[in-house]
Amino acid sequence: MKNKSIISLAVAAFFVIACGSIKNTTTKEEKKESNQVEEVKDLRSLFSQGDSQKALNILNETISKSKDSNQVEEALYLKGFYFHANDYITAAIDVYDELDEYDADNSYLTKTSSLRKLMDIKESMSQVTEKKDSLETFLMIKSFPTLKECGTSNTDNLLRDCFKSTVNGIVVNNYDTSIGETFTLSNFNRIYVNYEINDQGQISSIKSITRNTYNPYLTLEAERMVALLNIIKPAMNQDDEPMKIKVSLPITYRTQ
Repeated sequence: MKNKSIISLAVAAFFVIACGSIKNTTTKEEKKESNQVEEVKDLRSLFSQGDSQKALNILNETISKSKDSNQVEEALYLKGFYFHANDYITAAIDVYDELDEYDADNSYLTKTSSLRKLMDIKESMSQVTEKKDSLETFLMIKSFPTLKECGTSNTDNLLRDCFKSTVNGIVVNNYDTSIGETFTLSNFNRIYVNYEINDQGQISSIKSITRNTYNPYLTLEAERMVALLNIIKPAMNQDDEPMKIKVSLPITYRTQ
């Protein structure tokens, strides 16, 4: 499934080709593309209007009847994502397991792995009593955590800049805009993903704040970006000792 702008371009392209052709015929490829666009609209309409059961029926029918492996994989992913976003964690894990077995080329492995990691983080959060940090804690920060992509940065300023640019790149390259197209009618949403990296260099807490109406699907996709971080070293304080740090990642979802 594609995001709104890509769908619009595809439809426009087919229109131009049809007008320029000698015969006014519809190819199998055009019918397939049209059906995919209609499916996106159907799912989006059903999920956004709260008729999730009908939407799940469409996904289940695709999973059981489609001979197109790509369609089956996508339907499995969306089904698992729906369960996950609505806190049906056991059901989501079962669907992710099914997808991992079906996905021969591991095209969804990065997504399911990051979602499973997010589950683990949330589970560990429920077992920890949160302590409020003092202002002094934040003033003690000397250097940002080191990401795998920033291993060669040898100054505190370079580490900070590399951390920010790497996180930015992860969002740009991995955020799945089709999630918004499938699950919501919203054309603008800003989410602040607040997360904590502990003194072991592990993400120990993730909590999100939504500027607009809360949307569990956009929130889950935003939090998945944090789960993609590959941290190899924690933040350091002024005494060059490991320390925990809290970071906020703002993500804006917008369609045209």
